[in-house]
Amino acid sequence: MKTNLLLFCAIFFLIHIAIYAQRAEVSVGVPVFNNVYVHFEKPISKWKNVSFTSSAAYKFHADNDIRFGELFFSSVIKSNSIRRTKFDVGLRAYLVKFDRQKWLNMYVGASFLVGKMSREFNDYRLNIPKDSLTQKAIYFGPEFTSGVKIVILKKITITPALGLAYLFKSVNSENISKKEELWYARDWFDGEILNRNNTESRRTNVINLGFGWTPNIYLNIGYKF
Repeated sequence: MKTNLLLFCAIFFLIHIAIYAQRAEVSVGVPVFNNVYVHFEKPISKWKNVSFTSSAAYKFHADNDIRFGELFFSSVIKSNSIRRTKFDVGLRAYLVKFDRQKWLNMYVGASFLVGKMSREFNDYRLNIPKDSLTQKAIYFGPEFTSGVKIVILKKITITPALGLAYLFKSVNSENISKKEELWYARDWFDGEILNRNNTESRRTNVINLGFGWTPNIYLNIGYKF
């Protein structure tokens, strides 16, 4: 995992050295839910209110049955483990011009993101082959954000934001087990069976979670070069 993370960071920084040679701003996501998140932003000189942005995120392996609104990968996913990688590029339009902004500036943004996801479903000791419990997908789509940038001491930035993305996916889910016991409605904490009905529709809903319309929560701490 450490090797993959180092490679991920190295490639990302090398790609952006040329793009962000001057007046760059670098932010990192608050490290919750085992995420690594890096965000770059550079003002566009022709448009004083607009900046070009890009970011990359990597989610570590995590053993949890339920995820609530994962930062930077927001989705409610019932799974045993999950890994995700995400890249995006976009634009931000600020309410106040860069050369006039003081300590607070609101913005709206739009970006296009692409990512890779792999997750394994918990078989609840049903002895289902691992291949029938693993879902892999390439996902992509537009995202729209709205947030506030807070500037401290002219260099440090704090940027809380809300986003809404529509994610398309390229995945064949037919390999995922259709065994009814796997798709019983269960208690999130102890796995106790709550409902044995509607297993087919529940399977469809669960494997599609995290795609389509997806809300995102962002909280970045950055430094302006």
